[in-house]
Amino acid sequence: MAGLFAGTAIYLWFAANQAVIAAMMAKEDRIAADRLSHASLLEAASLSPSQLRRFAHNDVTHLARLLASPLSGAANGGDRRRVQHGRR
Repeated sequence: MAGLFAGTAIYLWFAANQAVIAAMMAKEDRIAADRLSHASLLEAASLSPSQLRRFAHNDVTHLARLLASPLSGAANGGDRRRVQHGRR
C-alpha cells in the first residue's frame, strides 16, 4: 500500500506544479530556473506560455545576465519577471 500512496503523491506533486505555474505565468513572463531544478518544475515551465531560461547551478551572475536580457519578441524586456530557484 505504501508504494501506491507514494506513486499517487508523486503524480499529484507533478500535477500541482503544472497547475500553479500555468495559472501564474503569462506569455510576457519569464521563468529563470536553476539547471538542477526538479523535473516537475522544468516540465511545468516548458508547458506554460512563458519563456523558460535556465542558468548554471547556483550561479547568480548567470542568473542576473538572464534577467537583464530582454524577452524574445519584447522591445523593452517585458514588465514582469518571476524567478523559480531550484535547490539541489
